[in-house]
Amino acid sequence: MQSRVAACGPENEQPKLNCRPRKTTGYVSCFSKWYDQKTWGLTMATVLLADDDRQLLRAFQTVLETEGFRVLTAPDGETAMAIVTAEHPDIVVTDYMMPKVDGVELCRRLRANRATAGIPVVVITAAFTVPRDGWSALLTKPVGIADLLSAIRSLLSGAPSITAQKSRNDA
Repeated sequence: MQSRVAACGPENEQPKLNCRPRKTTGYVSCFSKWYDQKTWGLTMATVLLADDDRQLLRAFQTVLETEGFRVLTAPDGETAMAIVTAEHPDIVVTDYMMPKVDGVELCRRLRANRATAGIPVVVITAAFTVPRDGWSALLTKPVGIADLLSAIRSLLSGAPSITAQKSRNDA
């Protein structure tokens, strides 16, 4: 019998990267099936999306929730920092240019706090240059959904930082 850490459904099935083994209640999607978290000891990864573009936030939220992630949203970096402190998400996806606190300053604040320093951060930008200040992955707009999901799953699996990644739409 597999341990709870490796299990994500019936024995011998491997977990999707967004399935996180923890003892909670509810349901989680793995392999396009819904499993009772109480039975399997799983919880889904939490993603915080921070962007001042509400339409983009809703679109990304819909896609990520469909993929089985728990999604939190923030309209700016200041609100995002408050949510990170309260909710402790597994990963943060932020726009570079936002009102109040931009994405790079959000990264700096996350890295400066011992409790949040290890949270991976994906910065999405339309800018040509972005200071290398604490982000784990950089995606350029327009961002393809496949690229966003790939970056999130890669970072959640413990892969090293992605120094720069172009969106397929840029080619």
